[in-house]
Amino acid sequence: MDRRSLLFALGWLCASHMPLLARAQAPMAGRPFRIGVAFPIGEEGRRTFFDAMSKLGWKVGADFVVVESTLGWDHVRASEAIDAVMVQKPDLIYCISTAQALAAHQRTKTIPIVMLSSGYPVEAGLAQSLSRPGKNVTGNTAYAGTGVWGKLLQLLRECRPETRAISVLWAYGPPAFAQAETDVCVKEMQAG
Repeated sequence: MDRRSLLFALGWLCASHMPLLARAQAPMAGRPFRIGVAFPIGEEGRRTFFDAMSKLGWKVGADFVVVESTLGWDHVRASEAIDAVMVQKPDLIYCISTAQALAAHQRTKTIPIVMLSSGYPVEAGLAQSLSRPGKNVTGNTAYAGTGVWGKLLQLLRECRPETRAISVLWAYGPPAFAQAETDVCVKEMQAG
C-alpha cells in the first residue's frame, strides 16, 4: 500500500466513527446516513471504508451511502467539489484539505465536516481553538499552532550561526491553504 492509500484509509477510519456520533441526530427515519466526500474515493479507498463500517455493524445502502465529487484532487476547484456534494444533501462532509473544509464551512454551519488534514485550523477560521473547536469542523491538523516556523529558523541558526540569509521554497499557500493561515507562517518566518 502506498503512502497516499494509507493516509486515505486512516482518514476513512477516523471519519467512520463520526456517523456513530451523528446517529443520535438521525437525519430522517428510514433514510440511510449520507456521507459526502469532496474528492473521488477510488476502489481501494471505498473497499477499506466499507469494510471498516461493516465491522462497526453498518450496512452500505441500508445504513449509509457515500456521495462523492468526481472533480479530482484539485484544490483550485474546492468550492465546485463542495457544491457537487452539497447538492446530494449529505449528513456529514469529508474533506481532504483546508481549502475544501473552508468551502464546506462557508456553505453550512450545521452539517458536521471532517478534515483528513488541515494546517492552522484556528487561524483559517475553522475552529475557535484546538481544545474547544466550537464549530461544525473536526479532524487532523498538520500545524497545531503558531511558533513552528520561527522555531525551525531558530534551530537552523543555531546549527549554522554563520548563515546570513535564508531562502524558503514553499508550496504551502493558496489555493490549497487559506491566505489567513499562510500569512501567519510568512510573518513568523520574517520575524524569525
